[in-house]
Amino acid sequence: MARVKLVEKDQAPPEVEDLFQRMEDNGAKIINLYRAIALTPPMISSFLKLGNSLLNKAELSPKLGDILRIAKLCGSEYEWTQHVPIAREVGVSRQQVDDVHRC
Repeated sequence: MARVKLVEKDQAPPEVEDLFQRMEDNGAKIINLYRAIALTPPMISSFLKLGNSLLNKAELSPKLGDILRIAKLCGSEYEWTQHVPIAREVGVSRQQVDDVHRC
């Protein structure tokens, strides 16, 4: 159960509802992190711009698995659960994911 109220698309301010709809139209899932940050509507847009820049403009390979390693070291089940599918989508093998999990 979430500790903070999460913004539901159908109850969101118009600018957040529109943003969530565009994300879904582009195939993105509206994860709880986005729904929590949307409690402050001006922040969600900036947060998504930062995330997109990190994912799409960073010079590091997304296959490095740094997020998974940090999630494992910190015991963050949420981060692990959110990023394993992303890692798999960019070509990280199941074996590599398992190796990080065992470390």
